[in-house]
Amino acid sequence: MKVYQEAAPAPSAAPTPSTAGAGPIPSIRQALGFEPRTPPAEQSAPPPAPPAASPRDGRALTRAEITEAKRLLNVSAMFGKCTEAQLECVARSLEKRTYVRGDDITVQDAPVTRFWVMASGYARRLREEEGAVRHVDSKTCGGTISSLSVVEGARTFATARCVTQQCVAYTMSRDSLLRLLDRDRALQRGVLESLSARLRYKLHFRTPLFQQRVDNVNYTAVSIAAAVESYPRSALNSLLNRALNANNVKPLFENMHIQTPARILYISGFKGLRAFFDKNVDVDSLPSHWARVCGRVGTAVAPGVLMTPVSGLLEANLVDNKLPLLRRSIGGTLPRGLREVIFGIGLNQMSDYFTERYRGIMSNTALAMSAGSITAGVVSGYLSHVPHNISTLKQMEPHKPYSVIFRQYVDSKAPDSTLPRAIPTPYRRPLRSAMACLFPRGLAIRTLQICVSFVLLNGTIKLIETNQQRQLRASVVDAEEPGTETPPVGAQPDQHAARR
Repeated sequence: MKVYQEAAPAPSAAPTPSTAGAGPIPSIRQALGFEPRTPPAEQSAPPPAPPAASPRDGRALTRAEITEAKRLLNVSAMFGKCTEAQLECVARSLEKRTYVRGDDITVQDAPVTRFWVMASGYARRLREEEGAVRHVDSKTCGGTISSLSVVEGARTFATARCVTQQCVAYTMSRDSLLRLLDRDRALQRGVLESLSARLRYKLHFRTPLFQQRVDNVNYTAVSIAAAVESYPRSALNSLLNRALNANNVKPLFENMHIQTPARILYISGFKGLRAFFDKNVDVDSLPSHWARVCGRVGTAVAPGVLMTPVSGLLEANLVDNKLPLLRRSIGGTLPRGLREVIFGIGLNQMSDYFTERYRGIMSNTALAMSAGSITAGVVSGYLSHVPHNISTLKQMEPHKPYSVIFRQYVDSKAPDSTLPRAIPTPYRRPLRSAMACLFPRGLAIRTLQICVSFVLLNGTIKLIETNQQRQLRASVVDAEEPGTETPPVGAQPDQHAARR
């Protein structure tokens, strides 16, 4: 019987001494003390100084910057478990780059060719997905950019844009990192341990409420969704009006030939105005923090203010006070404007805000969107309940002042019988007013109306857009392969054609 003996592995080649121009950078084995360092006398002469480069071209780190880079690497997801010597080796291979406000450090879907460690400034990470630009919460990465995908060389997950006056980053190319990892198994183990410790974390979208943005609107989907939503909305509005005034009894679906087109115009206006402001108003370019805050709030409030006249026309169809339609639509404009602002923020920004949060705990996108719409509907329904009732009462009786209208609202939502008789008379009216505003009767119907509207609108729009995208992808595939045909069910593939 023949016995085969495994050949001993060939000895590894000695590391090439580093040149003097690159600085006294030892190899990994020399840094760990396994091999003596190259004596200074044996080092080659320094190369000529390179030509001056701009700050964005990168330069070698100074001793102080290497120390700072080691500290930043130590709190990152990729190098958090590495030793001091390993961090020193990585830090010496970094270079410094400077960016100014508006520069893109990375671009979404571009191949990852290097990673960055942010030394100063702030880079906002933005991912465009499903027609919306979302903020990526990557605090668990410890201030690094593309470090989790640089080894694989995958596509960049999000665009990193410098939003401060200046951003300073320490960066290393993918090839340099791979050479370090190939040369030092201990560094490989440190990186693996660091990444394994962070597996329980994952990235979540955490866009602030007034920074939720979209760039385009599918008006076909919005119109269909608004037409579907107009019927349950009309029925619930009629029930609300009956609760406010028993004499104002009207059918659940009256004047739908007016309500449905007006509702389509109303919802399309909200969606279109939001996309217009998000696309054309650059709030981040404003000079101060408070100016940017006011700009974001203003662009979120503007659609509700501009769509208030259309809403008045819709509400006037459900009120009968013997006045012409246009005259009825003017009544209660002020409280209705507040209600429309709340409705617009709830439909646009707040629904996206809560949907992002639910997507972190729900794997089903449709379920997360429904939960986000319902949550936004509950908040919007509660906040808009009082303005909605005041504006409706004013439309019913436009000759009465708002003070009388408010007392009438309090009497209907918190009658005197709801309070114990022991409460003195001077305190009864303020307590009833507080109860009517904080815990009013009929709140469930109003909240249900808003929740149904948000779920139907967002769900229908999403369903239509998803179906259109699926059909578009299918048509693209058919166009790329014009000669292919779908085989009949049960047909066997042509193995010879596959080999060819």
